[in-house]
Amino acid sequence: FANSARAGRMEVFTENALDADRLAFLANETYTRTRAWLQPANPAKTFPLRIYICASLDRIYQLEEYHRIPRSDKVKNRTFAFRGGYYSRNYIIMLPQLESIADLEWNICHETAHAVFEEVAGQSYDVFNEGFADLVAYWTLHQPGKPSPQENHARQGSMETRLAKAHGTAEMWPLRDLLFRNYWQFRDEKLDWLAFALSW
Repeated sequence: FANSARAGRMEVFTENALDADRLAFLANETYTRTRAWLQPANPAKTFPLRIYICASLDRIYQLEEYHRIPRSDKVKNRTFAFRGGYYSRNYIIMLPQLESIADLEWNICHETAHAVFEEVAGQSYDVFNEGFADLVAYWTLHQPGKPSPQENHARQGSMETRLAKAHGTAEMWPLRDLLFRNYWQFRDEKLDWLAFALSW
């Protein structure tokens, strides 16, 4: 990787001319502020969270092989397009580089929040974890002076639009239906992001 930087326990590796120092700082701010807000009893992990920003999905697949992770492009019956993400067993985040730096920064905050959630909760619960990660991303990027996101009105335009559409077409689900959807059912592209919007 052409560039790398470390801030706290966050290590960022990028292939192109991105500001690795800025991205490592952002990930560390997300991690430390979220743990400070939640005040979990369990200590933080002592080894680094590694974040790889890759120029292509093929590069991510190569990294998956290197880290002995099943390649995401080999998954049968995939229900959604692969977009990178957080690999909890390896304590790694892999993301494709995006044209929009703002979108990339959001994704780094979002995936780092997943790492905190699983440290605190012990595992991922999509119905809580996905909305939580978006809340933390908004708080980190748009409300850096606020000590807590709890009393702030966070905004996520695409999710709010999807909820409005669901309300207008009677697509809203009871909580029990959302809770029992597995990983692939939750992310199924046929739902047009409904499960994510309901989590938000």
